[in-house]
Amino acid sequence: MTVQSNYIVNNRTNFCEITPKNNTNHFKYINTESNLPKNPSVWLKLKEYWLNPSPLHKEIRNLASLTSSHLVINSKNNKHIFDVFSSSEFPKLRPYISKILNHLPPEQTQKLIEKLFKRSLEDGSKLAPKQLLENLQGLISLEKLEATAKNNHTFFESTRKSAKEMSTIVKSQFSMECEERMNTIKQTSTLYILSALDKAIRFTLMFLNLNNLFDDPHSPWELMYRMRIVMELLVGAKLLFDGASLLVGSAALTGILAGVTSIATGTLLFCYHKWLKPGPDEIHGCINYTKEAALGNFDPVLGRDAVVDTLVHLLGSNSKGTRTHPLLVGKSGVGKSEIIKELARRIAAGNVPDNLKDKKVFYINTSDLNDPEALALIQSEVKGNEDKIIFFFDEIHSAWKDKEIKKFDLGEKLKTLMDTNPGCFRYVIGATTYEEYKMHIAGKAPIERRVQLVPIDETNEEQTVLILNNQVYREAPNIHVRNETLNSIYHRTKRELPHLAQPAISKKIMGKAISQIRSPLDPKIAQALQVLKDKRALLSCNYLRGMGSELVLDTKIGQNMMHEIKTLDEQIEAKNEELKKEIHNWTSLNDLREKYNNLKDELFKLSIKIQKAPSSNEKEDNLLKQFFITLHYLNPAMQKAIIQRQNAFPNRQVEITETLIDEIIAKEKLDADQAKSYGEPTLLKTD
Repeated sequence: MTVQSNYIVNNRTNFCEITPKNNTNHFKYINTESNLPKNPSVWLKLKEYWLNPSPLHKEIRNLASLTSSHLVINSKNNKHIFDVFSSSEFPKLRPYISKILNHLPPEQTQKLIEKLFKRSLEDGSKLAPKQLLENLQGLISLEKLEATAKNNHTFFESTRKSAKEMSTIVKSQFSMECEERMNTIKQTSTLYILSALDKAIRFTLMFLNLNNLFDDPHSPWELMYRMRIVMELLVGAKLLFDGASLLVGSAALTGILAGVTSIATGTLLFCYHKWLKPGPDEIHGCINYTKEAALGNFDPVLGRDAVVDTLVHLLGSNSKGTRTHPLLVGKSGVGKSEIIKELARRIAAGNVPDNLKDKKVFYINTSDLNDPEALALIQSEVKGNEDKIIFFFDEIHSAWKDKEIKKFDLGEKLKTLMDTNPGCFRYVIGATTYEEYKMHIAGKAPIERRVQLVPIDETNEEQTVLILNNQVYREAPNIHVRNETLNSIYHRTKRELPHLAQPAISKKIMGKAISQIRSPLDPKIAQALQVLKDKRALLSCNYLRGMGSELVLDTKIGQNMMHEIKTLDEQIEAKNEELKKEIHNWTSLNDLREKYNNLKDELFKLSIKIQKAPSSNEKEDNLLKQFFITLHYLNPAMQKAIIQRQNAFPNRQVEITETLIDEIIAKEKLDADQAKSYGEPTLLKTD
C-alpha cells in the first residue's frame, strides 16, 4: 500500500512516498516541480480528491469500504448520506453511495430510504423529494428495492403487477379523459388550419382590393370604381396570357392552360367557401365559448345531460327552411349559462352530431346591445357564415325591455334575424327568467312561434350533492367533507334561503366554507392582535390628550403611560411574528397537500406508462423503479409529513363540518334580511 503526504523542504513542495516493506519504511523523495501536469486545475482536483478529501468524503469512503456484515447505518451515517445528495460532491461520491445502498440488508435499506425522504420533506431542506427520487433511481437496483417490500408486505409480488392493478382501476376513467382531450385538440387543430387558410385568402383579396367586388353597389361612383378594378384585372390577365404565349410558343396551348387554371381556381374557391371556410374566431362584443372550452377554461357541468341533449336535438333539427330556437327559462342561479358552456365543451370535443361539429358558440349579453349599430356590426362580421355560428343571447328579454330609453326596437330586429330568410341567424339560444318571460315575451305571437321553451328547473338533492362533490374535488381536494354535510347544505339552504335557486346558493355556501378553512389567518391570533392594537390606540389617544393639559412627559403618570405603550408595541410585534409564522406554516401545509394530490395523479399515469413500455428495456426498468419508490417511500413519507404538520394546528379545521355550514348559512340569511330591509322604505312615525 502506498501513502503520499505533503511536506515543505527549503520552500519547495515535494512528495514523500512511504512504502512499507519487511516492516521497514523506504523513503523516496520526488521533486514535484518537474512532475506537475501541464494543466494545474486538473492537478488541484486530483490533489483535493486523493490527498486532501473533505470530512464528508472520508466518511462515505469509509462506509463503502465496510463489508455487508459490518455495515450499520446509524443517525450520524444517515446524516452524512443525506448531505451527500444535497452537496456538490454527489457526482464523485455516487459510486460509493450506490455500493452502500446495494450492500445494506433490506431492513436497513428501507429505514435509510424512509429517513432520507423524511428529511427531504422537512421545512427548509436543501434537497427536494423529486430530486432525491431521481438520484435514487440510478443508485439502487430494482431487485434490491423489491426485496425491501417483500420483507414487510407478504402480499407483494412484483412492481409490474402492482402497476398493472393500479392501471386497471384508473384506466377507464383516464382513457375517457385522454380521448376527450385528444378530440378537442384535433378539432381545435382543424379549426386553426382552416382559420389560417381563411386569413391568407382574405389577405390576398384585400391586397388585390377584391373584398366587396361581387356585392351590390350602393352608388354610381362605387359601380364605376368596381368596373375600373375589373378592367385592371382583365389587363393583368392579358399580360399574363401574352407572357405565357412567348414562353410556350403556342397561343392555343396557352389558352388551354389558362382555362384549366381558371376552372381549377374557381372550383377550389367554391369548395372552400361552400364547405371548408370556417366561421370567425372573434366577433365584436361576443365571447367565443367554443374557443374557451377548447383551451380547458370550462369545467364539466354535472347533472344536466338531459338538458344539453335537448339543446343538441333542437339545434340539429334546424335547416334552411325551418327554425326552432331554444329559449332557456328558469330562476336566476339554476345554471343556464353553465348549460351553454357544457354544450360548447361537447362541440369542442366533437361529441355532437356531424351537422353541429364545425359550429362555434358565441355568448352575447343582450343588455349590452344599446346601440342600433351593435347588432348590425355583429351581422356584418358573420355574413356568409350564419349557419356556422350558435348565438347565445343571455337575458334575451332585454331586447323587448325599455324600448323608449333605447330609442330603437332591438326586439323587432332580433325577431327578424331569427327568421328563415337569407342572412338570418340559423342557431339562436336565449335565456331568461319566468318573471321576465311573462312580462316581456309571453303573448308576442311572432316570438313564441320562433322559439321552443326549455324549462330549467332547480337541481334536486342528488344532482346538487354531485355538483358539490365535484366542486370540493376541484377546488380543495385536501379538505374532507362528509356526504351528510353535503345533504345538509342542500336541505338547509332550501329551508333557510328558499328565494335563492339551486345549485347556485349551495355552491356559494360551499365556496365560503372552503375559503374559511383554507385561510392561513388564525382567527384567534388575529383577534388577539386586534385587541392589542385597539388598546394601544386608546392609550395613545389618552396620552396625547394629557399632553395638552396637565400631563407632561416627565410626570410619573406620563412616564407610566409611555412605558405601557412601549410594552404594547413589543407585544404587538411579537404577535405579528407569531401570525407570520402561523401563515407560513399553514401555507406550507397546504402546498404539501397539493403536492400529495399531484403525486397520486403521477402514480396513475406512471402505471399506464409501464403497461405501454416494452419489456426488458432500460426505460421500463427506470419507470418501475420510479413507480416503486414513489408508491412505497415518497407517498407514505408525504402522508406522515402532512399528519405531523397538521398536529401543529390542533385548533384548525381540515374538515367542512355541519357546524361551520350552519354558521355560514346563518350569516348569509342575516345579510339577505338586511339587504331586503334596506330595499324597503322606512315609515317615520310623527306625533
